[in-house]
Amino acid sequence: MLTVMVINFAVFWVIAVILGGDALNGSKDAGTYYIASHGAERAVHPLVWYYSLIHSSVTLGSFLLFMAYKVLVGVLGRLLG
Repeated sequence: MLTVMVINFAVFWVIAVILGGDALNGSKDAGTYYIASHGAERAVHPLVWYYSLIHSSVTLGSFLLFMAYKVLVGVLGRLLG
């Protein structure tokens, strides 16, 4: 599982660098879709924005779930072990 997460994060990072940001940091305004990184915004096609939103959300969500799992296993291990 960790290997898949690391590969997914690497792919996400490379794509975000190529695109110049991601949708989680970007915005939508009057039908224009922006990705952003470090305060710099770039207008992109809506499909690119939605792809970026989904990929960045899955990447962040899987990281948070993995961390919650590790904490839960650690706490249960201490309580039961």
